[in-house]
Amino acid sequence: MLTANPASSAVDPGCGRGVLVRRTLVTGGLRRSYLVRSRGAHAPVLLAFHGYSTSAEILASTSGLDRAAFDAGYTVVLPDGTGSPTRWAI
Repeated sequence: MLTANPASSAVDPGCGRGVLVRRTLVTGGLRRSYLVRSRGAHAPVLLAFHGYSTSAEILASTSGLDRAAFDAGYTVVLPDGTGSPTRWAI
């Protein structure tokens, strides 16, 4: 079950459209964070995963992928890994 962070759900859904915004959710009892650049409810979604020990912020700032995909009509989600250093794990 996914549960939105109360701080995130209190924000107007249209807020941040075209701007990279940090959001959080809880899944499986774990709090997870991600960055999103939203095109709105009906846009296709691109998930962009960073490499080992990087972060969503570094991926966004060094790759330009979020801006390019947004300009092509996608909502872009850059999830954060967990641990230290950040990595993909269950």
